[in-house]
Amino acid sequence: MIGIKAKITKEGDLWLISIPAIDAVTQAHTRDELFPMLEDYIKEASEIEGIEFDYRDNGAHDVDVFLSPEKKIIPWLLGEFRENADVTLEEAAKRLNVKGKNAYKRYQDGESVPSISKFSELLEVTGKRLMIG
Repeated sequence: MIGIKAKITKEGDLWLISIPAIDAVTQAHTRDELFPMLEDYIKEASEIEGIEFDYRDNGAHDVDVFLSPEKKIIPWLLGEFRENADVTLEEAAKRLNVKGKNAYKRYQDGESVPSISKFSELLEVTGKRLMIG
């Protein structure tokens, strides 16, 4: 599973959950409703069938959101991270020190599955870091 950090806050009568890494925010009337709302949001945004979710609540405001299957999640995340960082495919290739935009695009389109070290390198192109723990 791939894990990303989420923050839970309460604003007035609404509970919010945000995942800054993918620029995602959704809301609900109760804290318990947040997770189904987030799942709906990610399913719709990613257009991926069969996403599985798991959560680790780290306290009042911090939650780790785990997504699988990795083979489908990684390409979507690479695209989200790149677009949110305003990095073009050409710029991504340049940052990877390779010719042609297809180097990054192959992974983003799911044509190739990156190793852990390659995934880390691809994330660094967008200013993100891979943490394994």
